[in-house]
Amino acid sequence: MHLLLKNFWNRNSVVLYKEFKEETRGKWYFMKFRLKNMKIDILMFIKKLKVKLIKPLIIHIYLSKNSKWK
Repeated sequence: MHLLLKNFWNRNSVVLYKEFKEETRGKWYFMKFRLKNMKIDILMFIKKLKVKLIKPLIIHIYLSKNSKWK
């Protein structure tokens, strides 16, 4: 299952593809990816829509309070 994050920030078009297994749905995950050469910690919740649905899942993204900007 591929997750697509697009246009999350206003001026920064971000497209992130992350591969998850079916068993990982409905749990919390910490993800790291680069945006303008800066590391961002994302707390991501994957919500299950339907079984055997081949569409992008609804993703709720929250900036972690412990994010370290380098």
